[in-house]
Amino acid sequence: MGPNTSPPTSNPGRPPRASLRLLAGATAALALVSCGVLVAAWLPDALSHGFLQDKHLFAGGLCVVLLGLQGLTLRSMLKRSRTLEHVGGALSAWSHGEPDLHTMRITATPDAISQQWNRLIDELEEARQATRDAEALQELTLSATGSQDHSDTFDALPHGVVLINPDATIAAANGAASRVLMRSRDRLVGAPMDKVLPKAQPLMERVQLVLDQTDSRGGSVEIEVAADEEETTIMRATIRPVGKPGQLRSALVFFEDVTQQRTADQSRNLFVAQATHELRTPLTNIGLYLERAIDLDDDETADRAECLNVINQEVLRLGRVVEEVLSVSEIEAGSLKVRHDDVRVDQIMQSLEHEYQPQAREKDIDLLFDLPPKLSVVQGDREKITLALHNLLGNAIKYTPAEGKVRVQLLEVDNDITVSVTDTGIGINEDELSKVFEKFYRAQDDRLQGIGGSGLGLALARDVIRLHGGDITVESELNKGSTFTLRLPINAAVSST
Repeated sequence: MGPNTSPPTSNPGRPPRASLRLLAGATAALALVSCGVLVAAWLPDALSHGFLQDKHLFAGGLCVVLLGLQGLTLRSMLKRSRTLEHVGGALSAWSHGEPDLHTMRITATPDAISQQWNRLIDELEEARQATRDAEALQELTLSATGSQDHSDTFDALPHGVVLINPDATIAAANGAASRVLMRSRDRLVGAPMDKVLPKAQPLMERVQLVLDQTDSRGGSVEIEVAADEEETTIMRATIRPVGKPGQLRSALVFFEDVTQQRTADQSRNLFVAQATHELRTPLTNIGLYLERAIDLDDDETADRAECLNVINQEVLRLGRVVEEVLSVSEIEAGSLKVRHDDVRVDQIMQSLEHEYQPQAREKDIDLLFDLPPKLSVVQGDREKITLALHNLLGNAIKYTPAEGKVRVQLLEVDNDITVSVTDTGIGINEDELSKVFEKFYRAQDDRLQGIGGSGLGLALARDVIRLHGGDITVESELNKGSTFTLRLPINAAVSST
């Protein structure tokens, strides 16, 4: 019950306050009217005879004035009593559990007492709000730090989680956050967030908006965290507000390592550019040689045959690029199927020799094939095995400079067929040997800038051979050359993804 609605009922032994107020008002009004009448009647006579000469008239007027002053005083006392009445009602409401201090303010009688009372109500409201904020923050911190037996759950989260206080210091952090931010948990708790990540200004700006309650939804930003002078980790920081509207607000930040995703995105974008180049080049050559063949005279059969041969080679090259892209998509989707055919690897190698010898001669590369007179038949998918061998031989010629050598050796050892492709090319850095079979990866060598490639060939070749129960390995030395060895079981069961 608020004080401005229905104040407490008066005691039975006292006159009703409404009657006292009415009596005071009537008395004051009667006194003022009587005083006015008396003054109007008395003033002219007093001016002509002197008001001290008429003692009775003077005494009557003085009584009337005193009576008026007494009425005014009584009215003032009743008005103050009315204010105290509201204060008493407010205290009674508070003692009975009135939750809203705002309803206890006094607005009906704006005097000094009510102003002091309202100021006291404001101070109580501020104190109550501060208490609520402190309790909410303490409950939140206890829950996040595991003081309620949730510490194992908190630390089991795969991503880093940090709870930030309203003053932008760290209230709690899980184990993953310690690893992400490269600080022990003891060093994180209590530390200012901008000191932990001094170069993450976009993150701090977003966190501050949440703490200031300017942003009620949060959001995500990506930041770079330097693991050391050479390595940088890309983190996605997702900020979420914690706390009820109108209270002090904390912020919960989730850290997720997206370095591999961003690297994959960059590699994929590079692949799109390179694949476009790989598709454009054969199409351009096909168009040029087709125009030349059309313009040739009927008796220029040799030149026309050369044009048709180049067109045929470019069509095959175009088909391999498309096959690579489709095969990678099928492998990633788990839908790649391999057939069970009788595959004669020696015949495939003879076909490759016929196809790649012209390219080797153009670059003045000595291309040698060391093939045995007899070889066992392999069970597998002929197209997929041919595609893998195309990638190994094509890369050897592509990355070997002029006047270099490429040697292909085919052997049957025990129950395996091995194909070794050795070149005198630019070689591969030892640190990158484990990465050359990753999709979209290309070695970080400036000499590769002018050499096309999709970055899929080796990854696809190894995946296909592994589906046949074999493998592809590499040995290389920078600036001296590389050797890729394909091992293919003769009677291994062929699997599919």
